[in-house]
Amino acid sequence: MVPIADAFNHTQENHVHIETEFNVCSQCGSLDECPHDVDDGIERLASPAKQRDATHSATWKGFDPYYEMVSNSDIPPGEEIFNTYGETLSNSQLFVQYGFTLDINDNDRIYWELREALAICADRPGFFNVSLAQWEARWKTAVQCASKSGVYARLPESSLIYCQEDDGYSVLCLDGDGKISHQLWTLLALPLCLRADRGSFDDQLSHILADLRALLEFQLLAESVDEADCIQVDFHQPFGLHEVNFMLATLADSVTNLCVARKSQLGKKLSMSGDLNDILDNLPTVMQHTRDALTLVISEQSILDSCVSAWEELV
Repeated sequence: MVPIADAFNHTQENHVHIETEFNVCSQCGSLDECPHDVDDGIERLASPAKQRDATHSATWKGFDPYYEMVSNSDIPPGEEIFNTYGETLSNSQLFVQYGFTLDINDNDRIYWELREALAICADRPGFFNVSLAQWEARWKTAVQCASKSGVYARLPESSLIYCQEDDGYSVLCLDGDGKISHQLWTLLALPLCLRADRGSFDDQLSHILADLRALLEFQLLAESVDEADCIQVDFHQPFGLHEVNFMLATLADSVTNLCVARKSQLGKKLSMSGDLNDILDNLPTVMQHTRDALTLVISEQSILDSCVSAWEELV
């Protein structure tokens, strides 16, 4: 918490923002080295003594020891001045961190950790039994190379996938419209493109990119025409129509399983039985935090259902 600054209410179209000459840790507020510092993916843990003496650290010399609240837009007389607690925070993140939600939040997304998403792919033919770090490296390489080679160029045509900017949070996510991020799509598609007979990951990277491109183009085709028309198409790609159709069906199965698993987790965390909308309607208005939490769960379940329905309809 920052004195005075925390008195401003939050909005995504804020009038002011905080500036400081210090590199403040976003997790614990430390102005010096802390356990959350990351260098090349490795957390650097500062010594307790160094953390205790942060206010006397030599790194403070030459800096002004204060924050500034700076305006970034015109503020009409008499209007409430808004700050932002985070330009990309979803309602779930706002609720957990600050105890409130927005009526309309364009940042609403459902996130998965890498381990969760990979667990869905464990039985896929190309799933190699390597460490989580190795999978992460392969996935990030595939995303970067696919982006550079134009694999995602036609993403705006898709009603099931969207391009997610890396905003510092997990990019393995589902947006409020039930679309999966292109990073999540790539992670779930990657095991379908790996072949043990092609050699190492680096050796087959060009094949992987070609497979990803073919799979995406076939998916866009399937989204735009019905199944009968899709089968009639002369599909000039690295592999045949039957194989790419199998890949798409398997990919759709991975997406739906991921959503179903998350929805099941949401249900287990609630100690309530019955229709959630009915429960919400009968909750007293004084139980605002409970109502907000339940509204978030209902919203997430609706988004998950929408995604499952769309992918099941595709195949």
